[in-house]
Amino acid sequence: MQIAKQFYSPKRAGTDLLRLVLCAMIFTHGFDRLWSANPVLGQYLNTLGFPMGALLAQLISSFEVVGSLLLASRLFVVPIGSLFIGLYLASILLFHRHIGFWIIGPSDNGWELSLMLCGALFAVVCEGLADRLPAKYARLGMDAMRLILCICIFMHGAHRLLTGHSNVLGGILTEKGFPFGLQIIIGVNLVETIGTVLIALRLMVFPISLVLICFYSVGIVWFHWQSGFFIVSPGELKWAPEGWGWEYSLLLITCLVATSWDNRAAPFAWPKFAKLRHRPSTPTIAQQASGT
Repeated sequence: MQIAKQFYSPKRAGTDLLRLVLCAMIFTHGFDRLWSANPVLGQYLNTLGFPMGALLAQLISSFEVVGSLLLASRLFVVPIGSLFIGLYLASILLFHRHIGFWIIGPSDNGWELSLMLCGALFAVVCEGLADRLPAKYARLGMDAMRLILCICIFMHGAHRLLTGHSNVLGGILTEKGFPFGLQIIIGVNLVETIGTVLIALRLMVFPISLVLICFYSVGIVWFHWQSGFFIVSPGELKWAPEGWGWEYSLLLITCLVATSWDNRAAPFAWPKFAKLRHRPSTPTIAQQASGT
């Protein structure tokens, strides 16, 4: 029973799920680089001026494997999670920021995936610090992750609405046999923009998250599954020629589930507007005396 509680408890179910999925993703990347002995990462580190790039790449991959296993077991959560955050922030500064924001779409291999990983890891680290954080900071990690999640999703929906890229995705849905493909994509774009603003405000979290989870799940089944797990081909610093894998969609779905669980106390909360009520004027002394 104690071992089971190490991995899961109802109180922290959202962050437990988040932690385990993150560990699976990180482990897969590190293990694949070690198993395939692909020298690309080491060569790239050499081009950046790092000494012994191949050895440094081996150390990074080994840390991803060992660190993710320890993190999954809730051991050394704060130091390991913090080191992973530092690692992915460094990857943004050294590589991804020069390419653009989007990991899928307008730019190739941008920094949104690394940003989303940092946000999710920050929520896990804050959960590990729960006993030491003041009560007013108890929600800091999940709030930060929710806002980063909303920004990432909002950017995609807004871009498609503003650039007309909805026509491309609508055409793909139509080819796949979906009726009203363009209308479906426009609806998804509206959920990704207006809906994420509401989620950021902790309003209607569950129904909006459910719609987005369904959309990204369909995207995995219909588009990403045949391209494999990795969104960037293993060991490469460029897109897999056959398309994009499904790991980023998995991360988004996991973050949406964790956000819904974190807001389970008010899953259908809706903005409440103050109503102006007519207040009767205070009776004058003469009215009080006359009893009117």
